[in-house]
Amino acid sequence: MLNQLTKVIVVSTLVLIALGGGVAHAFGSDKAPTHSLRQQSSGQLSNILTPLRHSQNQKANLRSRNDVMQEVKRRYDAKVLKITLNKQREIYNVRVLMPNGKVRNIQVSAKR
Repeated sequence: MLNQLTKVIVVSTLVLIALGGGVAHAFGSDKAPTHSLRQQSSGQLSNILTPLRHSQNQKANLRSRNDVMQEVKRRYDAKVLKITLNKQREIYNVRVLMPNGKVRNIQVSAKR
């Protein structure tokens, strides 16, 4: 928990520095940080935010729940009872009620 909080504080501070206001300005001081500090902080900022961007890109490459539900309804003429996403395997697990009354579990790729 402390590690997460520390990351949030560091990222927030680096964002303020990268935007040009600097930490000193954020706390009311008239002194702006030096250019070398901005360059160093910007590099650190990109290193910290890279994993965040990567996870957002991964999420963007996954199909939405609604798309998968519509595909399953259309393909199997079935009612979707439950749908869950297994992020590690990038698979949707879908429980459906088939027209004949039987319940089936179907796995659908979450990748676009």
